[in-house]
Amino acid sequence: MSMIMRTKYSKTGMMKYLSHLDLVRLFERALRRAKIPIAFSQGYNPHPMISFASPLSIGVSSEAEHFDLVLAEPVDENEFTHKMNLVLPNEVCIMKAKFYNEKKLTSLMKESALLTYHIEIRTAEPISTDEIKKSIDVFMDKNDVFITKIIKKNKYKHRKQAKSTKVNIRPLIHSFTIKSITEEGLILSLEIYNSDSGTVKPIIVCENWLQIADLSLDVEDFMIHRKEVMKLNDKGEYEVILK
Repeated sequence: MSMIMRTKYSKTGMMKYLSHLDLVRLFERALRRAKIPIAFSQGYNPHPMISFASPLSIGVSSEAEHFDLVLAEPVDENEFTHKMNLVLPNEVCIMKAKFYNEKKLTSLMKESALLTYHIEIRTAEPISTDEIKKSIDVFMDKNDVFITKIIKKNKYKHRKQAKSTKVNIRPLIHSFTIKSITEEGLILSLEIYNSDSGTVKPIIVCENWLQIADLSLDVEDFMIHRKEVMKLNDKGEYEVILK
């Protein structure tokens, strides 16, 4: 039986610019400082048994990040949350933790089926709600939205050059709607599928939407925030990974 602490945390403010590798190191240090009894892998180079869900792009904030931590001994969920938040930076916060004592727990990567985002777009000029809605409808009515994806060369095959391929991102988009229009711009709601076959970054969806819609928006800034990570339950319905 494995003792696993499934954890939900937020990453906001300046911490959204922290790379995934640096974030892993941050949590490893925090676990040591909080004196959490973590389990280590076997072999010549043992490391903490911690696994993360779909990593964020640098510059994207979130209130729905997750990791699974294998424990060496049971830990109370509230005690774990309290100890970790005492040693973590203010802009990285443990929101919820749930202890599992099971033989096998489905990995976070496999459970992460739907990613939801809020995208704030700041513009220099006022925006027409009707124009934005119409442009999104035009984009979502398309069956195909192709992008060029660069496939990196194999590091063991130095003579082969990187290749490019066309990828249709439209089937990866579950929904794309207006959440609100503000004086500074607009906030969009975006839901993206996540599976073994791939996913797509929110910024790429927005860039292609603006290009296809041919909107004359004077965009000053994109701010992307992950709201939730959903899984499919036994009924085929989406629900949050950690309630």
